[in-house]
Amino acid sequence: MEIYLVRHTRVDLQEPTCYGQTDLPVMATFEQEAAVTKAKLDGITFDKVYCSPLLRAAKLAAFCGYPDAERDDRLKEMFMGDMELVPFRCVPREEIDKWYESYIDIQMPGGESTRDLYNRVKSFFDELRAIYKNFTPAEAQRIKDIEKVTDKGDYYGAVLMVNDVDGYQWYMRLTV
Repeated sequence: MEIYLVRHTRVDLQEPTCYGQTDLPVMATFEQEAAVTKAKLDGITFDKVYCSPLLRAAKLAAFCGYPDAERDDRLKEMFMGDMELVPFRCVPREEIDKWYESYIDIQMPGGESTRDLYNRVKSFFDELRAIYKNFTPAEAQRIKDIEKVTDKGDYYGAVLMVNDVDGYQWYMRLTV
């Protein structure tokens, strides 16, 4: 089984801002950005398409020809809690420093840790494994954005890469 993970297009924020599960509108450039993703997926047949229920993900799925993509809450981004919609310039330095020291287990106040996010998404892949018997997901070691598209720190078209940790190779096609 091949799995393609595609990140949403840019969201409409006026400055670099901490966000995760807030349902934000997409930028006015959505169609141009989405067309790049759609072109990368052209000619690929999918057995099933899933997406986060957030507007930015569902709108991209629909634009790419999958308006009936199954929405699953477990595919939402990390919940940043009290830091949701706080401009990065306003996030207290001590909160950022504490988070960087142990970002796997430290939660932003009122939010999720990376481990919480991992466990949520892992439950989604565990369910896929039960449905598709030949699929064995690896444990997530590193998640990395691979394409920065503006100098403001906004990302779109990034692919999530998952490295093997527990002895399985999880083949993931990079699509953007």
